[in-house]
Amino acid sequence: MLDDYSGMSFHRTCQFKSQAAAFIRDTINMSQTQTGNKCKFVRSDNGREYVTNTLKEFMAENGTLHHYTAPYTPEQNGRAERLGRTLVDKMRTMISASCTPVSLWDYVLDAVAHLRNATIPPTLSLSPFELFTGSPPDYARLKTFGARAYITIPKEKRGSGSKLEPRAEKGRLIGFHDEAKAWVFILDDMQTTRVSRHVRFMEYDSCFDSNSTDSAPFDY
Repeated sequence: MLDDYSGMSFHRTCQFKSQAAAFIRDTINMSQTQTGNKCKFVRSDNGREYVTNTLKEFMAENGTLHHYTAPYTPEQNGRAERLGRTLVDKMRTMISASCTPVSLWDYVLDAVAHLRNATIPPTLSLSPFELFTGSPPDYARLKTFGARAYITIPKEKRGSGSKLEPRAEKGRLIGFHDEAKAWVFILDDMQTTRVSRHVRFMEYDSCFDSNSTDSAPFDY
């Protein structure tokens, strides 16, 4: 979803299209609570995921008008359509630059959306994040995607054996946690993720295994 005023974007990965209605409802409720402004209208195409009784009831209760584009006329919702292409283009670039396995595409999407919201566009003087929230984004938290990281193992999780056991795990940066002042990492086993604030980065090493056989399927 794209806020027309600020350009702030919101997304959620869904397994089924039927989950879209809950995402729209949750995003509208969050936006109204965080900004103090009511959502006056929503514009979408006529996809079945947008034309549901559940969504119609929510819109009516919230006083929000739901505008639909004319059939086969995506340009009537051009900014949102362009957002989709922009995010996919950024994902393709980030995957290529960091040699990220395509299996991590959802983390890449989170990262590029985070960076887009924190970036000041040429036509504005503030970032979408600041226009939407009233506060500037935390640029100090930005690190190179895919950067090598040594994540501190909490004392409570360390083994009780030798004092020479490792005190850090090796991984790579795959995201910026939106609900905590922390980063998201995937360990070198490519299966386990960690959320941590206690990290040492080696940003000169920001490429996953270049021998990965994954190939980017994006052709937007």
